[in-house]
Amino acid sequence: MLSLLYDLVVEGNLVTVSGLSNYQIGINNGIIDKISKQGLTGEKTLNVNDSLVFPGFIDIHTHLREPGWEYKEDITSGTKAAIHGGVTSLVDMPNSPESSVNLTNIQNKIDLISKKSLIDVFIYAGVTPDNVDILSDFSEYVVGYKIYTCHSTGKLYLPYNFLENVAKIVNKTGKPISVHCEDQLINEKKMDDLKNVDNPQIHCDSRPDYSEVKAVQEVIELPGRINICHVSTPETVNIVNTSPSSDVTCEVTLHHLFFNNSEIENSLLKVNPPIRGKVFQAKLLDQYSKGFIDFLVTDHAPHLLSEKKVGIWDAPSGVTGLDDFGKVVSWLIVEKNVDPVVVLKTACVNPSKFLNLSDRGEIKVGLKANLTILDLKKSCTTTSESLYTKCGWSPYEDVSFPGCVQHTIVDGKIMSEYDTVF
Repeated sequence: MLSLLYDLVVEGNLVTVSGLSNYQIGINNGIIDKISKQGLTGEKTLNVNDSLVFPGFIDIHTHLREPGWEYKEDITSGTKAAIHGGVTSLVDMPNSPESSVNLTNIQNKIDLISKKSLIDVFIYAGVTPDNVDILSDFSEYVVGYKIYTCHSTGKLYLPYNFLENVAKIVNKTGKPISVHCEDQLINEKKMDDLKNVDNPQIHCDSRPDYSEVKAVQEVIELPGRINICHVSTPETVNIVNTSPSSDVTCEVTLHHLFFNNSEIENSLLKVNPPIRGKVFQAKLLDQYSKGFIDFLVTDHAPHLLSEKKVGIWDAPSGVTGLDDFGKVVSWLIVEKNVDPVVVLKTACVNPSKFLNLSDRGEIKVGLKANLTILDLKKSCTTTSESLYTKCGWSPYEDVSFPGCVQHTIVDGKIMSEYDTVF
């Protein structure tokens, strides 16, 4: 009896919710067709026994910048950066110049994605005081809704008095809400007090940790599925984990885990909410490693170096991250002793459930053959020349990581090998 010949067979240490196991994955037509200890043959075989094989990473928080800011990033360059970093699915935020706050803009973005994206890209709709009455009109086109409780990059801002009504409307759609939690009045007062001070770390003081906590307390009891974006303070994580609602989640960014504010020498690390101190960083790392944080994200927000290398008050907030996702994961596993299963849950399993994507998130027969393969024995250093993001810089440049993305596989196709995206 002839054995079935698969399009691709991948053999390596699979990361599953039960732990690590060495298996072969037989892939046909972009779908995982069989998982076996041995005996699978393919037109192409990828033997990566010394590496970790994850389901493709899913990043639920990115800013691809198109349409409107294509000079910073476009859909094609952003998704190439994602592949480079091991991300096979992502969600784009609404705060570009042509914001996803009405049906015309949303459909236009979906059309651009269909023409230019190299991976699956989903979108959030932005919520403003002006579009509350039409939010349900575009629920079928988006995976969720985004609320900003303060001014950040862009013009989206929703005062607290709109929150309850918005949450009730969105809850009826079955879609989640992701919330950028900072208190606008607290930030304004701190800014007034500090606006005449010009040093690279002053931005951190202008958006204090209690600004985030205040906003979290305003949204934590809203009806429906509520996700707290880019937590920067351990108290936020504690509030989420002690909430009586199982529908409340939170995410942490690569940069809030990797950096602390003692490393801020210029405006390149200016982000909202800001990078906090060493104690906060250590506590967030501990909370992440113990499974108290639901999602690992990049909050990839590219700006040109010429825009960032100005005074701290004039520089826009945001850093890149998609190119470096897998490298930072290698740092978490090797240097911070994070269990690969924690990464699996926060970068694969939980995001797929949050976005209602039942066809990905784990390595199982019948699911999409999206895989991220990490080589934890090959150290690497990020350079500007190795990046695929159009803005051409990364906060992780010159950092030596203990591992990197060996291959990214999308729908059964090998899309990268180390620093080369095909």
